[in-house]
Amino acid sequence: MADTYSVASMTAQRALRELQHRGLTYAVVGKGTFVHPQAPQRTGTDTDGRPIAATTQTPVISDNPALNRRLALYLLERDRISGKIVDAFMNKDTAAAWQATEELVTLQQTHTDLADDLAAYEANLGRAAASEAPEPTEPPAPKKARRNPKA
Repeated sequence: MADTYSVASMTAQRALRELQHRGLTYAVVGKGTFVHPQAPQRTGTDTDGRPIAATTQTPVISDNPALNRRLALYLLERDRISGKIVDAFMNKDTAAAWQATEELVTLQQTHTDLADDLAAYEANLGRAAASEAPEPTEPPAPKKARRNPKA
């Protein structure tokens, strides 16, 4: 990989580790590194590498337009930066790739509140669904075992 992309072997190893960390690849000791079967879904593409329609990839929060807007803006910025990373790798510009990667990390760090708000929203959905469900009935108590009077 290092020879193919004209980068240092440490750079290639770090790229493979990052792909594995993101769940796009997996390593088998003594065999190599392989693309994860769910990598297309995790990157938002189909098996041919074409983008999946936004409606199947991005959740829509119909009752919270402000949260929807924040999520959409974050995803647009994330995709723009990801495009810069891809362009840098295609141009074999390691410095630009690292710079864009750092930009992506900064974006993620500055939007931790968005992740927290989304998690809280999903948790509230779960609570709402649970409150709409009928109360579970208590299962019958197990019968007590009879003691053997002759023992």
